[in-house]
Amino acid sequence: MLTEAQQATSRRRFLQFLAASPLLAGTDFAAMAAERPERLPDPMVWAPRQLDKLISSPKEAINVFDFEAVMAKNVPPAHFNYLASGIDDEVTLRANRADFQKFVLRPRRLVDVSKVDMSTEILGVKYDSPIIVAPSGGHKGYHADGEVGTARAAKVGDHLQILSTQATTSVADVIAARGKPIWYQLYATNRFEIAKHHVQSAEAQGAIAVAVTVDSVGARNQETLFRGRQRDTRVCSDCHDRSSLEKNNVRRPMYQDIPPTASAKVVGRGSQGRAP
Repeated sequence: MLTEAQQATSRRRFLQFLAASPLLAGTDFAAMAAERPERLPDPMVWAPRQLDKLISSPKEAINVFDFEAVMAKNVPPAHFNYLASGIDDEVTLRANRADFQKFVLRPRRLVDVSKVDMSTEILGVKYDSPIIVAPSGGHKGYHADGEVGTARAAKVGDHLQILSTQATTSVADVIAARGKPIWYQLYATNRFEIAKHHVQSAEAQGAIAVAVTVDSVGARNQETLFRGRQRDTRVCSDCHDRSSLEKNNVRRPMYQDIPPTASAKVVGRGSQGRAP
């Protein structure tokens, strides 16, 4: 059995061979191998990595990953790495993406596909497709429309939307823009009063389900995010008051009207709902 060092050497040599192969010359795989031969660079970007060949309008996109590379080029490093970040050295994030590649479409021939129906029903609500907009915080950090803009996009495809605890738009405003009930994502917290407040507020505003983030307790080591912060030349304190979680959450609608007896302290933040 090869040692870990021997395995790493073998991987490097194999990637170097691929990079030099005429079959892959000029492709994005060659660029990736040249950047970091032992593994693909963080954060992982699945769209073409040749930044001089990015799409210039949404109509040019071949798939959703074409937008990611445009974002990587134009969004400040801390904000891009925040959304692209997993935990530690991204082993789990890589494994998740690799595992999704194991799913394939089963080709079917000589059947009527003129009326494809991808609709599905989730908790009694019918959607045109099973695609879900997962929760992520701080959308106004990327566009003035914030989560309302995301809701309008979800409405076009009739997708289920899940709103983050760290959202910069209220549940009610998102539902109004979506035109359909949404789900609410709840972070685990060390104060029951906080969880009770969030759930009751989301329910009162029209959310029909709660998705609980259970792996955030104990804080997170988001190395990709931290690297982005080091390269970001902006003054983050202009938007973020990190002196305490209470002050940093002032702009988050879900933290409004919290009972004075409760602390807004939240232990850890989820990988999908984290806020920049």
